[in-house]
Amino acid sequence: MKPTKKPRPRRRSLGVWSNPILRCVLAGAFFLFLHAISFAQPEYRIKLQSRTFTPQPGIESALQESLMNQLNREEPRHVHLQLKKHPTIMERAELEKYGAKLLSYLGGYTWYAAISDPRALSFTQPDSVKTMPALTTIRWIGEIKPEDRISPEVLTVQGLERIKTDDEKERYAIYFFEDVSMEKARDLLTQVGGEIQGESKLGKAFFVVLPSGVRNRLANEDPIMLIDFYPPPD
Repeated sequence: MKPTKKPRPRRRSLGVWSNPILRCVLAGAFFLFLHAISFAQPEYRIKLQSRTFTPQPGIESALQESLMNQLNREEPRHVHLQLKKHPTIMERAELEKYGAKLLSYLGGYTWYAAISDPRALSFTQPDSVKTMPALTTIRWIGEIKPEDRISPEVLTVQGLERIKTDDEKERYAIYFFEDVSMEKARDLLTQVGGEIQGESKLGKAFFVVLPSGVRNRLANEDPIMLIDFYPPPD
């Protein structure tokens, strides 16, 4: 006698997904959600090692005056520069032509930049952007503060112990901006009594032993991008 087959269990209802009209409505809502995201305002929040902030568009008058004084002496200056969007290759070239050379990207549409021409500071002036359209891509120009140049870990209790040498000097890895020559970097470090123990041209990095207390002075030097740990020899 053949065994009787058990009836297959009925599938459970899929609820709203079993209704074709509701499926269409939900799919349409999801599409509108994705569409809204694609046109959302860019995220202008800047997250540095030392601080996190969202700058107001423009440039502070004190910084603009300081930059103008330096540029009149033909002294370029490194700054934080935030764009309204990611630049095209052509826009980067145009910005550099007007005196704003983009260097390393920091996130949040923000770059390290070198300012070498007063025209780059006129991005808030309607008459200027008419003749130099690439300037409309600039949202904000801000100062690189001394604390932005020092790795926060260096300033911890453990960090302060780690940088000390046996003769009470301090050991660091110091990184310069990519547009700074190796010769200029060496001169700056030796002028403050630094003993260069190694260097890397690729990363513009110098491994140096400094007299105690010199670090904060270097943090005010424009060519320096970052002061970090230099691991002691094994």
